[in-house]
Amino acid sequence: MAGRFGSVITAMVTPFRDDHALDLDRAQELSSWLVRNGSDSVVIAGSTGESPTVTHKEKADLFRAVAEAINARSRTFHCPPSVAVALARIAGAVHRDIALTRDELAGLQAGVLASSEPPRGTASFRSWLALNGTTLGRRYASELARNFRGHEPL
Repeated sequence: MAGRFGSVITAMVTPFRDDHALDLDRAQELSSWLVRNGSDSVVIAGSTGESPTVTHKEKADLFRAVAEAINARSRTFHCPPSVAVALARIAGAVHRDIALTRDELAGLQAGVLASSEPPRGTASFRSWLALNGTTLGRRYASELARNFRGHEPL
């Protein structure tokens, strides 16, 4: 394991039920899956946009549920969104890429990157994950190199 928190640190999405309550059972399933499949550390309720929508008690419940699920096999920590952006900036500098911007985080926090419409696709994320989960996170792909390098600035 490289560094204090390891070399693979995953920002875990927070599962919610249809009634918008935290789905602690799914959070336990997901965090266990992440650790079993190579995550050294799991960041919860910090950088995927839901942090401002849950109470401190809900965050504590989520933290306890995840910590229980992973049996201290990896470190679990909460950080404020501003720290997540700073960590993402450092990771971006290391990889010569942009991991998360303040604008993206603001969009996540404001809920503008989520739809209130019912899903219109025919494939579920769960089925996609079942097909592709073994390769997820196994190599790094630069979004800058893939989409923007070689183009004139706007």
